[in-house]
Amino acid sequence: MNRARVWTPPQRKLVFEALDRLMKGKTSVVIAHRLSTTRQAIASFVVDKGTIVERGTESELLQKGACTPKLHEIQFAVSS
Repeated sequence: MNRARVWTPPQRKLVFEALDRLMKGKTSVVIAHRLSTTRQAIASFVVDKGTIVERGTESELLQKGACTPKLHEIQFAVSS
């Protein structure tokens, strides 16, 4: 999945639907560059230079975070 950005939207949708089925009812660790990949996470951790700099749910990170709102704005403005 290292090259997810080159997949077509239908391919990406199929992969994430399959992952959702596989992870249902399980504890999973997902490492992602795209915030959209972790939107359903119970907890997210933002790592910068090997250090956890923020943690929380998506809404908590958007409210309190120093870097998460910036990342959200960049990623979702570009993908819209």
